[in-house]
Amino acid sequence: GNFDEATLEYQKAIRRNPYNVQAYFRLGQLLERQGTRDWAIPKYKKVIELDPTYIDAYVSLAKLYRQTGNLNEAIVYYTKGLEAIPHKLEILSESVSFYSEQGMHKGVLEEYQELERLKDTRIGIHQDLASLYKAKGKTLEAIEEYKRLLRIVPQDVTGLKELASIYEEEGMYNQIKALFAKIMELKPDAGPKLKEDLLRLEKIASHHALASIYKNQGLNEKVIAEYQKIIDFQPQSIYTLRCLGSFYAQLGMFQAAENIYSRIIQIKPEATEFYLALG
Repeated sequence: GNFDEATLEYQKAIRRNPYNVQAYFRLGQLLERQGTRDWAIPKYKKVIELDPTYIDAYVSLAKLYRQTGNLNEAIVYYTKGLEAIPHKLEILSESVSFYSEQGMHKGVLEEYQELERLKDTRIGIHQDLASLYKAKGKTLEAIEEYKRLLRIVPQDVTGLKELASIYEEEGMYNQIKALFAKIMELKPDAGPKLKEDLLRLEKIASHHALASIYKNQGLNEKVIAEYQKIIDFQPQSIYTLRCLGSFYAQLGMFQAAENIYSRIIQIKPEATEFYLALG
């Protein structure tokens, strides 16, 4: 009933004006809500063809592709959306100037509201891109997205925590300290827990430092012992497991290395590089 009527109305609007971007976008949203994603995708793409600065169409496409498991296409459209934002900002700024010169205060207010909404959209894109890169095991790209997000909203505690978790997986302990200090500044009640985490990370870092010294001295058993001490109290330390697996492989202890890589995959199924290592 209502769906069919609304669809017909949007189709009529498009026939009357084939350049009606809003009608194409609304029709895409309608089709998406009805579960016909394959029909919604071409509508959103048409919106972008007609108006390459229509950021919501990029975001809608990216989310659709993510829902269907096509993470690569999701990343492509989020990235294109980010690239289009400066052009959209330029257009909105020009509109604000025009409305101000004409004394059209309502227009100025509406454009400022759109600028604010665009900022929120940009934040959302960075959050989703970081999450996608993390899911695909693209650590460096995820780190960059979180950094871009935090340049826009330095007080985003969730973003700070997510970045800290990636740094821990990569063994980047010094960077974590700076993030924890920022979180405690923003959220003092998190202090006791973060102090505990810092002590834990310092303990891990000291064992890694010892392992490195022993490695340089050729004391292989002591290297393995240091890694094992970490794993005993931090069984899911991806970075330590990765170091131990790599060390076993260097020593030609391939079965031991495979056991470690299998353990990493159990903890982090998206760590595709370890599937390759297992052959």
